[in-house]
Formats: sequence, structure tokens, C-alpha cells
Amino acid sequence: MKLLNQGPTLESNRKIMKVLALIDVTKSMGRTLDKTKNSLGNMFEGARKALKDNGLSEDLILMKIAGYRNYSSLKDKLLEVSPGWTSD
Repeated sequence: MKLLNQGPTLESNRKIMKVLALIDVTKSMGRTLDKTKNSLGNMFEGARKALKDNGLSEDLILMKIAGYRNYSSLKDKLLEVSPGWTSD
């Protein structure tokens, strides 16, 4: 049986973990957005440090951010996603 959600592999056959952070960016969440951004930054710094401390490449964890707005937003602004997966 084939397992799903294993992600792509590197040449060394190590798995890459991809994390999609979906953030509520409606006006009512304005005060918590900075805290959310800081928390995501801290989480990824901790993950990168753990990888490095265990002799693994820091780019084994990739992140993409998406933000959703109110349904009254223009169709092309309702959901915005960062352009690509990044490790920094």
C-alpha cells in the first residue's frame, strides 16, 4: 500500500516537511497579526535549530503563508498565498 503525504525527497532520500500557515488577516485580527508573525518566526527558528543540532540540513523544513480576508473582499484578494516554498 502506498502512503500519502510523504512529500518530496532529496537526493539523500530524506523527507522535506512543508508547512502551510493559514492566517486570518481580516481587520478584526489586526492586533494579533504581529504576535502571529512572531510566533511563526520563533517556531521555525526552533525547528531549524533542532535540525542543525541533529546534524540535518536546515532547509528540510519549508514554509508557505496564506492569508484569508472577509468574504466582502474582491475575488482575487479573498485568499493570498506567498509565491513559493521557502526555508527562511
